[in-house]
Amino acid sequence: MPEAKISWHFPKSISYISKNDYALLSGQALRNSISNLTLIANRSYHGILIQCQAHSSAIQTLNKTMITQQYIQTIFRPEINIILI
Repeated sequence: MPEAKISWHFPKSISYISKNDYALLSGQALRNSISNLTLIANRSYHGILIQCQAHSSAIQTLNKTMITQQYIQTIFRPEINIILI
């Protein structure tokens, strides 16, 4: 089964990062099948840090439908930029 992969680079000064992803295929949990990333940034985290959330999803049909979702959360200092590749 083909997999959609996502990769990213975060600045070294990120203070916190959490990542949760899952894929559902006929009720079975798979991991690391991610594509179609969208980024949402929130600049009001105690006025000091920025909270950045990214969500992704992919749907493929190979006689079955695969649905994947990923949630990435980062908190980093305002002068730092995130680069997603």
